[in-house]
Amino acid sequence: FHELALAYQEHEPLRIEHRRASISSMPFLESAGFDAVVANYVLIDVPDFEAAICEIARVLKPGGRFVYTAMHGTLSPRWIAPAPDSPRHEDRAGIMDDGYFVRTAGYVQWGAFEPFLSFHRPMRDYVVACKDAGLELRDIEEPSISDEARRIWPAWKVREEFRNPISYVLKFVKPSS
Repeated sequence: FHELALAYQEHEPLRIEHRRASISSMPFLESAGFDAVVANYVLIDVPDFEAAICEIARVLKPGGRFVYTAMHGTLSPRWIAPAPDSPRHEDRAGIMDDGYFVRTAGYVQWGAFEPFLSFHRPMRDYVVACKDAGLELRDIEEPSISDEARRIWPAWKVREEFRNPISYVLKFVKPSS
């Protein structure tokens, strides 16, 4: 993504300073210098996520917000396709996602990018790390399909999308005092 950002910057200069560094150690960033930090599917790819969260808390101003998203499932969901002629509701095709409470690491493929190391941790690991870093949980969401998608998608697609949550969004704040 760093290379993509630099390439984009050449075509559309936005006067953004790009640095390549670990989110777990950002000494070049000023303490209490940011109003908000967003980590969109980032912490799941960070080996030392506790240190990353401490750095995020350090750079937030008092009253600053931290929002992050993460995958809801594990690294090893499997597609299950039982007998196609079964009339039983419980025999319908679906995803089996076992081992939610087992902390694991593995390589994942995303689009055309090279495989990269990712980590599965229960949501509570992130919540505890944020609280330990002095952040207060303000909200949690499990995004679902939009009203527009419900109107335009076929009924079977809407039913499928309501079977399992894909992600969650946690919102924290750094206390003012």
